[in-house]
Amino acid sequence: MQKITILILLLTSNLVFAFVNGDFDGDDSAWMTWTGEGAPTLDLNFTSDGPTGGSGEALRIVASDWGNGGVYQTISLDGNVIYGLSGLTKGLNCDQNWLEISILDAAPQPGIDIGTDDVIVSQHFWNCGASAPWSWDTNFANTCIANAQMPNQDPGVFMIETTGTYYLMIKAGGVVCDITLDNLELEVIDDNPPQQVWTLVWADEFNATSINSAKWGYDTGGDGWGNGEAQYYTNNANNSFIEDGKLVIKAMIQNFGGSSYTSARLVTRNKGDWTYGKVVVRAKLPGGAGTWPAIWMLPTDWLYGGWPNSGEIDVMESVGFAPDIIHGTAHTGDYNWLNGTLPPGGSATIPTATSAFHDYTIEWDEDYLKWYVDDVNYFTFLNDQTNNSATWPFDKRFHLLLNVAIGGTWGGQQGIDNNIFPVRMEVDYVRVYESSYILSNETEKTPDSYQLHPNYPNPFNPITTIRYDLPAQSNVTLTVYDLMGREVSRLVNTTQVAGSHAIRWNATDKQGNSVENGSYLYKIQAGEFSQTGKMLLLK
Repeated sequence: MQKITILILLLTSNLVFAFVNGDFDGDDSAWMTWTGEGAPTLDLNFTSDGPTGGSGEALRIVASDWGNGGVYQTISLDGNVIYGLSGLTKGLNCDQNWLEISILDAAPQPGIDIGTDDVIVSQHFWNCGASAPWSWDTNFANTCIANAQMPNQDPGVFMIETTGTYYLMIKAGGVVCDITLDNLELEVIDDNPPQQVWTLVWADEFNATSINSAKWGYDTGGDGWGNGEAQYYTNNANNSFIEDGKLVIKAMIQNFGGSSYTSARLVTRNKGDWTYGKVVVRAKLPGGAGTWPAIWMLPTDWLYGGWPNSGEIDVMESVGFAPDIIHGTAHTGDYNWLNGTLPPGGSATIPTATSAFHDYTIEWDEDYLKWYVDDVNYFTFLNDQTNNSATWPFDKRFHLLLNVAIGGTWGGQQGIDNNIFPVRMEVDYVRVYESSYILSNETEKTPDSYQLHPNYPNPFNPITTIRYDLPAQSNVTLTVYDLMGREVSRLVNTTQVAGSHAIRWNATDKQGNSVENGSYLYKIQAGEFSQTGKMLLLK
């Protein structure tokens, strides 16, 4: 599966007059104060040592003993518009400090910390500018954290989905910390951003009477699986089967293959393998001390070497001694338990994880991995853009695994309770989607005819964009060939909705290897329509 994307064309920036007194001069009644623990000092009329080019009074937040506080005001925002927030900022006299800027959908209550359910956008900056002079940090680009909401954008760039009234909150704190801000501006960067469309490309609804062998295989065996696990994985019908339209993975007390327990580990390897997309697994988990259910992904080809060098994506893991907490984690050559480095990951509390079905989702892009449970994003891991497989090996194809382990280094930390068996993980469906983007104005205007546009730029090095129009929903393939007619890469192979589409090619072949200089052909086939273009790669 290839990521389909379109370049965002930034419009002329328009200042949004949503802020009142963004320079904090004069009447500051639009700003309301918020204080949490530590009773910080909030000064909206700070003038001493003001910024060069500043406009007089500034906002100053002085916190100590991990105190935190700030200000907020009401703003009106339009949905599906990309905004950019910028301003003057400086940290003073700080051993450790942080600055957090959030867009909330409910007014914050003084003395009550902000819950994540109310945060639409949150940018959290640590130790930023503590000893630097006042500077114009356009979109806070000189701060020390990436933009998790919109990867590869400056930290102050954000978008909300629904037009309405929101609350901008500026919050700071730390150990002996003084943070000052001034001249805040909110601009419209793009009032017509592309809309993301997810197209289903692979699924199993488990409506058959038996497990579909064209979609699922098995990993079988015992010997601990590298984690000291106690089960033997089988392909036997009593450990995995279809029941009432659901896949059941059942772990039992059973002497088999030298192990005291049996279970199953289903895999899509060489039957469902993807590079980028969205994977959604709706499941109900087992509980009880000793259980360790997992929904995860491994590389199919291991092109960067054995584990962990080629990566691992844990869509969902849970351990039975803490069944209401689910975890999502990434493992790489630099970030893994073997070298003592904490792998990046997050967790969420799901009180009904063992009694109800929930959607466990990973969104995987060339720039990020995002973890969701029931459409709530609880962790994001960004590509550091260093082209280093040790930190980002997630540019090759991966496959999906579903299993219930018993015991092991994590699942068995509080022993195995034999009174809980048999235990079951039930899976309602597995759905895999491909991402595409359509310009918002083009979703309302259907093209009159099929058309393949010239790629741009051309010549290129190493990325070019290919655009095409579909007047109706169509089965589309878009393929790159060399001049001998040999297939180099299949960029699109799915059903797409009517509209104008685009995809980038990064001059790599089907295995992800860079191709040589020279001319290449690209051909679209959509129903009975076929057209070919020519492009030139110059390195």
